[in-house]
Amino acid sequence: MSVGFNAPLSVSGPMSPASPAVGFLAAAALTSLIFWHFPTIDLAASALFYTPGQGFLLAQNPYLIALREFNLGLPHLLMAVAALVFFLQAFGQERRIGLALPRPSCCLFLFAVMALGPGALVRVLKDMIGRARPRELLEFGGASSFSLPWQFSRACTDNCSFISGEGASGAALLALPLLMPARYRATGFAIITPFALLVSLNRVAFGAHFLSDVVIGWCLVLCLICLLWGLHQRHGSAFDARIRGMY
Repeated sequence: MSVGFNAPLSVSGPMSPASPAVGFLAAAALTSLIFWHFPTIDLAASALFYTPGQGFLLAQNPYLIALREFNLGLPHLLMAVAALVFFLQAFGQERRIGLALPRPSCCLFLFAVMALGPGALVRVLKDMIGRARPRELLEFGGASSFSLPWQFSRACTDNCSFISGEGASGAALLALPLLMPARYRATGFAIITPFALLVSLNRVAFGAHFLSDVVIGWCLVLCLICLLWGLHQRHGSAFDARIRGMY
């Protein structure tokens, strides 16, 4: 894999990275309109996992709880590894330890995806929108009223439902195959995508998020990945040369 990490960047190809970014942004807008015009989709999806008088029973499943806890730590682990490798490169330790480390620009790309997607984007929208979680609704044994995605609400004031942070972190994992050698990327996506979907939909099963929280969150994070990947392709080689030129 070090060959893929350290091979020169290529910007050739028939499609600009901005093209899929626009596509994912349009998908976010389209799905938002669908969930706005058909709000029963959200309620029906959550109701699939709700048992009257007992709540969202899958939230008590030890295997799904373990899956959630594993996924919670992944963004922090990936950011820590990316930061460590970046500083090893910046201080010229790659030659000393005798390992072919990922390029500094690869580390910066992965760190930025995790920090801006599951981090900043999620936090801003959660605090701004204030959407109550499914398990907090009157329909599911709570005391709050249902609100639409993007609809400002006072039902929640902290760590709210829209968008799903763990859904966003699941989508952010799809940045990893981009850093693999081209011949391994399809395999990487085939392995990571089912896991990312599972940890995202797990939150719907727990009554912690609506389906729209996950779907719209995915579209926004994938748009962000495309934009950051475009920057990585255009400026990564120059950035690597500057960092490696420090020693």
